[in-house]
Amino acid sequence: MKTRFVLIGGNEDHYPEEPLFLAISENLDYNATLLIVPTASGYPESTSKTYRLLFRNMGFSDVQILDVLNRDDSYSQKNIRKVEECDAIFFVGGDQSRLTRNVRGTDLHTVFRERIQDGIIVGGTSAGAMALSEKMIAGGSPGHALRKGEVNLSEGLGILPHLVIDTHMITRNRYWRLVHALAEYPDKIGIGISNDTGVMIEDTTLTTLGTDLVAILRGDKIVFNNSPKIDESERIGVGPLNCTILPAGYSYSLDTQEIQEADLTFPYTHK
Repeated sequence: MKTRFVLIGGNEDHYPEEPLFLAISENLDYNATLLIVPTASGYPESTSKTYRLLFRNMGFSDVQILDVLNRDDSYSQKNIRKVEECDAIFFVGGDQSRLTRNVRGTDLHTVFRERIQDGIIVGGTSAGAMALSEKMIAGGSPGHALRKGEVNLSEGLGILPHLVIDTHMITRNRYWRLVHALAEYPDKIGIGISNDTGVMIEDTTLTTLGTDLVAILRGDKIVFNNSPKIDESERIGVGPLNCTILPAGYSYSLDTQEIQEADLTFPYTHK
């Protein structure tokens, strides 16, 4: 099985027929092991219960919780075995820095990356999606997002090294945080995902899902960028940027930038 990523913008509906979660469960046997990672959440126990109930209502009997609440837990052999043996991993939302602080650079992080190479399904919502970037947006006020240093960019888990991901794009006005990120790292592709909306990535094809919009920003054609030269809090100027806005139901090639209507049928069937 090829690795499939499903990244959700947050505030998604928790219904068994929700396309965002059907995309995670596609082609999985109902006896598959789904592993929920609540590390980013400030309320890991209740959040875990919410998603465990959701996946069980979808028909999956083996839904486990990865209890990583501090950095020591990321060296636990029990936790490492859970990652080695699961068929799908889902990172919940909360604080992306809490997740990376407790996982990045640990034995568990190494096993996560190895499983990606094996082929696995990886889902994440809100902070759980953002942490999969290599260069991660850790914070920053949208109102000052185009001032140097006002968007905090730190090291993510590096599972999707070519992307910078932001979530709650429309409701929290975060488009400009992605612009800031591309001014700092123009070789990356920025993905902004709205609430109750997601992207499914398989190989180099990104497919949009959900109820709102996805923004895809590219900086590979930038000819002007003052960010490397200006001081902290000065205004950033950068361009031109290539921006694609897509509603649900389209596929986008991360290689060629070709856009097509997506061939998706819901609900998915299971083995």
